[in-house]
Amino acid sequence: MSSVLSQDTRSNIYDAYFLVTHGSKSPLSWAALQTLITSTNTLTEIFVGGGCLEGQPITLAQQLQQFCENLSKQSDLEHINVAVIPLFLLPGVHVKEDIPTEIAIAQQKMIDSIEQSIALELTPHLGTHPQIPTLLQSQLEAQIALVQHCNHKSNQNIGPILLSHGSRLTEAFQTIETLADRLGAIAAYWSVPPDLDTQIEKLIAQGKEHIIVMPYFLSSGGIMEAISQQISLYGDSLTDASRRVQIDIAPVPFSPEQIALFILDLPGLNRSLKEYWQLD
Repeated sequence: MSSVLSQDTRSNIYDAYFLVTHGSKSPLSWAALQTLITSTNTLTEIFVGGGCLEGQPITLAQQLQQFCENLSKQSDLEHINVAVIPLFLLPGVHVKEDIPTEIAIAQQKMIDSIEQSIALELTPHLGTHPQIPTLLQSQLEAQIALVQHCNHKSNQNIGPILLSHGSRLTEAFQTIETLADRLGAIAAYWSVPPDLDTQIEKLIAQGKEHIIVMPYFLSSGGIMEAISQQISLYGDSLTDASRRVQIDIAPVPFSPEQIALFILDLPGLNRSLKEYWQLD
């Protein structure tokens, strides 16, 4: 990655990318963001940084301001365009309300603190990438094929569940319902109803003997551990008549490298990949 922005090398709509993740109090959350920044940097010459909405000692607005101040010191451009990219899968409250608010605060604070003109522009969130449904479909088909091979189950006996964090916003809810329908699955949510237990019971009532839970999360962390524990507890609570039901959790569908590819191919962003579209 080039460490200096100059008028001679400028050839893109944006001069820098700022990735935004949810964040948490766990240091693993910050480490995961740094991995994503590194993965994205290997694919583009554009300056890449990032911040967390939660779990950091300073606000997202302050993280943005610090990033832009550092960017300003390394640039001879009079005007710098920064793409703020929400690494969220759903158009929930964080994407629709919280992040825009933090951007507006940072933009106002920088008027007096930075000499150059810096524009912060919110891009589409990661979940809008058109290839995500295809990726999920491919991975679900692989999981179903594995179940069929190992357990001699037919498609009719296998019930997939697409498990998402969920949101109180209707748009986010409808996004998951549409995606689940496209995959031939039913939707369950971690934070809002219908929850995972309810949807597992629904599939058991339909006579499903093997249930595949497809997690729709960006990374495996504390929430995946909690999901595994919940499924284990649910399995222990099954009645004797239902013990033939097997519940599997598929891997999280996204690797850091895949996320980086999706980031750089979001609608409206620069097409600045370095011949890496052949990555597996």
